[in-house]
Amino acid sequence: YNQLAWFDGTVGTVGMGNIATFNDLSAFSVSCWVQRNGYNTSESRNAIISKDNVIEILIRESSAGNLTLIIDNDAQSFGVELPDNELTHLVMTFAGGSPDTRKLYLNGTLRATNTDGSKANTSVSGAESAAFTLGARNTSTYFSPGYLNEVSMWNKTLSLEEVQELFNDGKALDATTHSASPSTGTDNLIGYWRNNGLAVWQDETSNDNDATPTN
Repeated sequence: YNQLAWFDGTVGTVGMGNIATFNDLSAFSVSCWVQRNGYNTSESRNAIISKDNVIEILIRESSAGNLTLIIDNDAQSFGVELPDNELTHLVMTFAGGSPDTRKLYLNGTLRATNTDGSKANTSVSGAESAAFTLGARNTSTYFSPGYLNEVSMWNKTLSLEEVQELFNDGKALDATTHSASPSTGTDNLIGYWRNNGLAVWQDETSNDNDATPTN
Protein backbone atom coordinates (compact mmCIF):
# COMPACT_ATOMS: atom_id res chain seq x y z
CA TYR A 1 0.00 0.00 0.00
CA ASN A 2 1.49 3.35 -1.06
CA GLN A 3 -0.96 6.01 -2.15
CA LEU A 4 -1.15 9.77 -2.24
CA ALA A 5 -2.32 11.29 1.04
CA TRP A 6 -5.08 13.88 0.75
CA PHE A 7 -4.82 17.15 2.71
CA ASP A 8 -8.03 19.14 2.89
CA GLY A 9 -6.42 22.56 3.48
CA THR A 10 -8.23 23.11 6.78
CA VAL A 11 -7.16 20.54 9.40
CA GLY A 12 -5.37 17.61 7.75
CA THR A 13 -1.65 17.18 8.50
CA VAL A 14 1.01 14.56 9.18
CA GLY A 15 3.05 15.45 12.26
CA MET A 16 6.35 14.06 13.55
CA GLY A 17 7.23 16.30 16.46
CA ASN A 18 10.74 17.70 16.79
CA ILE A 19 13.36 15.71 14.89
CA ALA A 20 16.79 16.43 16.31
CA THR A 21 18.48 14.90 13.25
CA PHE A 22 17.33 17.91 11.20
CA ASN A 23 18.93 20.51 13.50
CA ASP A 24 22.18 22.29 12.60
CA LEU A 25 22.36 20.92 9.06
CA SER A 26 24.87 22.75 6.86
CA ALA A 27 23.33 21.14 3.76
CA PHE A 28 20.13 19.26 3.04
CA SER A 29 17.66 18.20 0.37
CA VAL A 30 13.92 17.59 0.65
CA SER A 31 12.05 15.51 -1.93
CA CYS A 32 8.35 14.76 -2.31
CA TRP A 33 5.60 14.04 -4.79
CA VAL A 34 2.97 16.75 -4.47
CA GLN A 35 -0.21 17.93 -6.15
CA ARG A 36 -1.73 21.20 -5.07
CA ASN A 37 -5.48 21.54 -5.47
CA GLY A 38 -6.03 25.26 -5.75
CA TYR A 39 -4.95 27.53 -2.92
CA ASN A 40 -6.20 28.01 0.63
CA THR A 41 -6.99 31.72 0.42
CA SER A 42 -7.78 31.94 4.13
CA GLU A 43 -4.04 31.55 4.81
CA SER A 44 -1.29 33.99 3.79
CA ARG A 45 0.87 31.00 2.88
CA ASN A 46 0.28 27.33 2.16
CA ALA A 47 2.95 25.09 3.72
CA ILE A 48 3.83 21.82 2.01
CA ILE A 49 6.58 20.72 4.40
CA SER A 50 7.48 22.69 7.52
CA LYS A 51 9.71 22.76 10.58
CA ASP A 52 8.14 26.04 11.61
CA ASN A 53 10.15 28.74 9.78
CA VAL A 54 13.43 26.88 10.32
CA ILE A 55 13.03 24.68 7.24
CA GLU A 56 9.87 25.37 5.26
CA ILE A 57 8.66 24.73 1.74
CA LEU A 58 5.56 26.76 0.95
CA ILE A 59 3.49 28.59 -1.62
CA ARG A 60 3.17 32.33 -1.10
CA GLU A 61 -0.13 34.20 -1.32
CA SER A 62 1.34 36.88 -3.61
CA SER A 63 1.46 34.28 -6.36
CA ALA A 64 -0.65 31.20 -5.79
CA GLY A 65 1.98 28.91 -7.28
CA ASN A 66 5.18 30.72 -6.25
CA LEU A 67 7.41 28.21 -4.47
CA THR A 68 9.51 29.45 -1.56
CA LEU A 69 12.19 27.93 0.67
CA ILE A 70 12.61 29.40 4.17
CA ILE A 71 15.76 28.84 6.21
CA ASP A 72 15.79 30.26 9.75
CA ASN A 73 13.01 32.74 8.94
CA ASP A 74 14.88 33.89 5.83
CA ALA A 75 12.60 33.41 2.81
CA GLN A 76 13.78 32.93 -0.75
CA SER A 77 11.10 32.84 -3.44
CA PHE A 78 12.03 31.05 -6.64
CA GLY A 79 9.49 32.77 -8.88
CA VAL A 80 8.40 29.37 -10.20
CA GLU A 81 4.85 28.10 -10.12
CA LEU A 82 3.86 24.72 -8.71
CA PRO A 83 1.35 23.41 -11.27
CA ASP A 84 -2.25 23.18 -10.09
CA ASN A 85 -3.97 19.77 -10.13
CA GLU A 86 -0.87 18.07 -11.52
CA LEU A 87 1.21 15.48 -9.67
CA THR A 88 4.76 16.86 -9.55
CA HIS A 89 8.08 15.66 -8.20
CA LEU A 90 9.50 18.50 -6.10
CA VAL A 91 13.03 18.77 -4.71
CA MET A 92 14.58 21.73 -2.89
CA THR A 93 18.21 21.81 -1.79
CA PHE A 94 20.21 24.03 0.56
CA ALA A 95 23.96 24.52 0.87
CA GLY A 96 25.08 26.77 3.72
CA GLY A 97 27.56 29.55 3.07
CA SER A 98 28.02 33.23 2.59
CA PRO A 99 25.95 33.48 0.50
CA ASP A 100 23.95 30.28 0.88
CA THR A 101 22.64 28.47 -2.21
CA ARG A 102 19.11 27.16 -2.69
CA LYS A 103 17.90 25.18 -5.70
CA LEU A 104 14.50 24.08 -6.97
CA TYR A 105 13.88 21.02 -9.14
CA LEU A 106 10.57 20.01 -10.68
CA ASN A 107 10.17 16.63 -12.37
CA GLY A 108 13.91 16.04 -12.52
CA THR A 109 14.73 19.43 -14.06
CA LEU A 110 16.60 22.28 -12.34
CA ARG A 111 14.16 25.21 -12.50
CA ALA A 112 15.86 27.85 -10.35
CA THR A 113 19.05 28.59 -8.40
CA ASN A 114 19.09 31.45 -5.93
CA THR A 115 22.39 32.72 -4.58
CA ASP A 116 21.49 35.93 -2.79
CA GLY A 117 24.34 37.83 -1.15
CA SER A 118 22.01 39.03 1.60
CA LYS A 119 21.23 35.42 2.61
CA ALA A 120 24.21 34.01 4.45
CA ASN A 121 22.90 31.07 6.45
CA THR A 122 25.75 28.67 7.09
CA SER A 123 23.45 26.07 8.64
CA VAL A 124 19.93 25.44 9.92
CA SER A 125 20.07 26.56 13.53
CA GLY A 126 16.93 28.36 14.74
CA ALA A 127 13.96 27.11 16.78
CA GLU A 128 15.33 23.62 17.15
CA SER A 129 12.29 22.45 19.12
CA ALA A 130 9.90 23.09 16.21
CA ALA A 131 7.81 20.16 14.98
CA PHE A 132 8.33 18.72 11.49
CA THR A 133 4.94 18.73 9.74
CA LEU A 134 3.50 17.83 6.34
CA GLY A 135 0.57 19.82 4.95
CA ALA A 136 0.77 22.77 7.37
CA ARG A 137 2.99 24.60 9.85
CA ASN A 138 2.95 23.08 13.34
CA THR A 139 -0.41 21.38 12.65
CA SER A 140 -2.11 24.74 13.34
CA THR A 141 -1.68 27.18 10.45
CA TYR A 142 -0.76 27.57 6.75
CA PHE A 143 -2.85 24.53 5.80
CA SER A 144 -2.29 23.39 2.22
CA PRO A 145 -4.92 21.59 0.08
CA GLY A 146 -3.79 18.74 -2.15
CA TYR A 147 -1.94 15.45 -2.20
CA LEU A 148 1.48 14.50 -0.84
CA ASN A 149 3.56 11.33 -0.62
CA GLU A 150 7.09 9.93 -0.83
CA VAL A 151 8.67 12.55 1.43
CA SER A 152 12.41 12.12 1.94
CA MET A 153 15.03 14.19 3.77
CA TRP A 154 18.75 14.04 3.00
CA ASN A 155 21.75 15.52 4.83
CA LYS A 156 23.46 16.59 1.62
CA THR A 157 22.80 18.73 -1.43
CA LEU A 158 21.60 16.23 -4.01
CA SER A 159 23.13 16.65 -7.46
CA LEU A 160 21.06 16.90 -10.63
CA GLU A 161 21.83 13.26 -11.37
CA GLU A 162 20.70 12.21 -7.88
CA VAL A 163 17.49 14.22 -8.22
CA GLN A 164 16.79 12.57 -11.57
CA GLU A 165 17.41 9.19 -9.96
CA LEU A 166 14.64 9.98 -7.44
CA PHE A 167 12.32 11.24 -10.19
CA ASN A 168 12.88 7.91 -11.95
CA ASP A 169 11.23 8.98 -15.22
CA GLY A 170 8.03 9.85 -13.39
CA LYS A 171 7.69 6.70 -11.29
CA ALA A 172 8.48 7.37 -7.63
CA LEU A 173 11.66 5.62 -6.55
CA ASP A 174 11.83 3.84 -3.20
CA ALA A 175 14.29 6.22 -1.53
CA THR A 176 15.88 3.38 0.44
CA THR A 177 17.24 2.04 -2.87
CA HIS A 178 18.72 5.39 -3.96
CA SER A 179 22.47 5.62 -4.48
CA ALA A 180 22.76 8.07 -1.56
CA SER A 181 20.84 5.86 0.89
CA PRO A 182 22.40 3.67 3.62
CA SER A 183 21.47 0.50 1.73
CA THR A 184 24.06 1.39 -0.91
CA GLY A 185 26.86 2.12 1.55
CA THR A 186 26.27 5.85 2.05
CA ASP A 187 24.41 7.50 4.91
CA ASN A 188 22.67 10.58 3.52
CA LEU A 189 19.01 9.56 3.80
CA ILE A 190 17.86 10.79 7.23
CA GLY A 191 14.08 10.56 6.91
CA TYR A 192 11.63 8.84 4.56
CA TRP A 193 7.84 8.67 4.84
CA ARG A 194 5.20 7.24 2.53
CA ASN A 195 1.48 6.76 3.02
CA ASN A 196 1.17 3.16 4.18
CA GLY A 197 -2.55 3.38 4.89
CA LEU A 198 -2.01 2.88 8.62
CA ALA A 199 -2.55 5.11 11.64
CA VAL A 200 1.19 5.85 11.63
CA TRP A 201 3.48 6.71 8.73
CA GLN A 202 6.63 4.74 9.50
CA ASP A 203 9.98 6.37 8.97
CA GLU A 204 11.68 3.93 6.61
CA THR A 205 15.14 4.95 7.86
CA SER A 206 16.84 3.69 11.00
CA ASN A 207 16.07 7.03 12.70
CA ASP A 208 12.51 5.79 13.34
CA ASN A 209 10.86 9.23 13.40
CA ASP A 210 7.37 7.90 12.74
CA ALA A 211 4.59 10.32 11.78
CA THR A 212 0.95 10.62 12.83
CA PRO A 213 -1.77 11.76 10.39
CA THR A 214 -4.57 14.02 11.67
CA ASN A 215 -7.80 14.94 9.93
